[in-house]
Amino acid sequence: MTLDKKAESAPSATKKNEAIEHEASPAPWKKASTSMTEESQTDAEESLNEKDRRGLCLKDSKQAALVILLVICLISAGAGSAYLLDRDAQARAEEEERAQSAIPTAPVNLPTETLVDNPIDLAPWQERNPDIYAWISYPGTAINHPILQNAEDMNHYLQRDMDGSYSDYGELYTQCLNRKDFEDPVTVIYGHTFPNTNVMFSDLHYLDDPTFMEQNPYIYVYLPKKILAYEVISVAETDNQLILSQHDFSSPDGVGAYFDSILHPSWEWAYAKEGISLASDSDRVIQLSTCCIPSDPEKRYIVTAKLVNEQKTH
Repeated sequence: MTLDKKAESAPSATKKNEAIEHEASPAPWKKASTSMTEESQTDAEESLNEKDRRGLCLKDSKQAALVILLVICLISAGAGSAYLLDRDAQARAEEEERAQSAIPTAPVNLPTETLVDNPIDLAPWQERNPDIYAWISYPGTAINHPILQNAEDMNHYLQRDMDGSYSDYGELYTQCLNRKDFEDPVTVIYGHTFPNTNVMFSDLHYLDDPTFMEQNPYIYVYLPKKILAYEVISVAETDNQLILSQHDFSSPDGVGAYFDSILHPSWEWAYAKEGISLASDSDRVIQLSTCCIPSDPEKRYIVTAKLVNEQKTH
């Protein structure tokens, strides 16, 4: 009987095992909680990823906009450069066309009263611009251009072409301090130099070599009804003086003093032809004034030529 009571009071093996299994299995609410946590984490990750994607898209959009802006700037700069190059190319083409035109003949030895044909017809040029009044040609160089003078602005053509547009090359010109008939004792003609080109007065620097003067002695100026022949007599690097304002050409003494400085230059670099004389009361010279090489704003490269013949033309 005692054994039977113990048996009744002791839990059965089956119930005990069920209790163990019950304790070992996780509670249903714990599974739900775990599942909710995983889902929240997934949603958070997806939300974060979405923000990252949006941020990346925004960043990519900004970068794309910057790239597009940069491309536009480059295209604009390229277009501007192309325009400038095209403008320069056109100017150079015009210079070459002028240089290739027939170089006028040299009537140095003809009697001054003999009428000859004038190879330069200024009329169509003056229709283009009335400031064009003469033509200069230096055989042996590419200098073969019109000469201009503006009545109001002494340096009007320093950085303007004959059509009035901006130009680095400018034009060959005289200042209104000079007459247009070349009757002044000294006429100064200005023009730019561009190294390694034959633009405007650049070819004057061939005269760095004195033998070039010997081989190419004459410069010609063409006016309506007249051709003036000049012989090159000196070359010098001078200071940047305004010749017509800083010297007195109103008297023979003033002219004589200036002529003496041409024939006997005191500049650091200069040379003059020997055996040349200049009469202050009758002789006339032209001076071609341009930049030095290398360029120096305090200096000018001056080529002086003496009038040796004045030829009438039809």
